[in-house]
Amino acid sequence: MQKFRPQAGLPPRHYAEDRNVPMYRTRLPLAPAGRLHGMMVVSMRPYRAGEIERVRAVTRPFRIGHGEPVAWGDPRRLGIDDLMRPDYGDPPQLRPDDVPVFWGCGVTPQSVIVASRVPFAITHEPGHMFISDLVHGDLAVAPGATIA
Repeated sequence: MQKFRPQAGLPPRHYAEDRNVPMYRTRLPLAPAGRLHGMMVVSMRPYRAGEIERVRAVTRPFRIGHGEPVAWGDPRRLGIDDLMRPDYGDPPQLRPDDVPVFWGCGVTPQSVIVASRVPFAITHEPGHMFISDLVHGDLAVAPGATIA
């Protein structure tokens, strides 16, 4: 398997450690859509405080994917009581200068499916994302562009 080498030099630690990203159910309600409702699920990648603005800038163009972080810092603002006990994935390996950085997570639809009592759905398993022939550059959205 080819080793992941991020072009921006900001590797997500869970890749380097061959671990699954930690994911957490939050207490942030999502806007309902018809019968669908639920709470946001976030994934967390630790970065140093001085890297956060660069991480945001690098990830911002990919808003049709995970995009830029939704929050960083104190996990209690999201309703996460214990960062070391994720709801999905592996516990984070934190260093003393780390700041937890949170992204909207692809597990959110599963959370919505359960909360909305949808009787049947096909989705991905946490930590095992959809695979296609698209590359990251294909997913970037130009600044100021709208997503149809």
